[in-house]
Amino acid sequence: MTPSLVFRRSAEREFEHSINWYERERPGLGREFAVEVECCLSRITRAPDQFRKVRGQVRRAVVHRFPFVIHLRVDEDRILVLAVYHTSRNPANLRHATKRPHGTGSSSKIFWIIVSLVFSSASAS
Repeated sequence: MTPSLVFRRSAEREFEHSINWYERERPGLGREFAVEVECCLSRITRAPDQFRKVRGQVRRAVVHRFPFVIHLRVDEDRILVLAVYHTSRNPANLRHATKRPHGTGSSSKIFWIIVSLVFSSASAS
């Protein structure tokens, strides 16, 4: 059984902010970024243990084409996305992600609805 993918709210905000930033830089680039992150998330759900542990139980997956990594933790029944993080940022700021209580994220289905709303509003303007 494939574990469910759950995002922390902060990871959702980081991802949405990055999509919007890339979209402002060049129309369509935000969508390309979202597709690359989605491909990375697909690799994560297929085989989460393939990604190297970087601190404790936190693993890191590299997003192709963009300077981003996804920090995640694999639990028994879910994969918790802790951060969608630009590689130029200070990784010391990620410590908060491992200290917050579990269950503060949302399911990926809800998150992708948010992403689709971002794209529909971007294409409407």
